[in-house]
Amino acid sequence: MSIRIEKILSLSAREYCESTKKKLSDYTVTGVHVNVRSHEDILTVLQRIVPDKAEVLVNYKSRSTTNFWGTVEKVAQGDALIPKKNNSK
Repeated sequence: MSIRIEKILSLSAREYCESTKKKLSDYTVTGVHVNVRSHEDILTVLQRIVPDKAEVLVNYKSRSTTNFWGTVEKVAQGDALIPKKNNSK
């Protein structure tokens, strides 16, 4: 199962926790990074590599560049917030 696109956010982990009335300590934070050089959609690839148990991906950033030969390189990254088991409700 992949993370839903509406759960990929550019706000920080702290801002997310404040908006949901949760603590950052309720989560395990895992960095996610993807780099593709093709016609493949960067968000589709990112959705596939985010851990299944992630509640949300925060600190999302992406960029796209084209080199001299016309090759497009896309990079995206963020932090997956995975709820700790003892805090699941």
